[in-house]
Amino acid sequence: MDIGEYRLEKSTDLYDIKVSRWVCWCPVFTIKGQNAEVKDFGDWDDIEPHREDKPEHGCGNMTFTPKPATQKVLDKYGITVDEYNEIASVLEDGLSFGYCGLCS
Repeated sequence: MDIGEYRLEKSTDLYDIKVSRWVCWCPVFTIKGQNAEVKDFGDWDDIEPHREDKPEHGCGNMTFTPKPATQKVLDKYGITVDEYNEIASVLEDGLSFGYCGLCS
């Protein structure tokens, strides 16, 4: 599948995050070269799944909600709380996109 350009692309010495134009897909997420999991940094869900104007197979309000850092996640990726918070913020910016009908 050709995903086209990325909707969000942010790379630093610490991490590489890319969110595709297919907004509910994060094809690249690495920390210090290690594949990372979005769920380690927060919850990503449609918080308005029963919205009246939502198309079938669409999303009412997709939102990424960061969760507090845990020592287990900090150790897993070898990062600090400040680095964790920075990464969670980038994920929130890229993965919170609200209403979407692309899959309809």
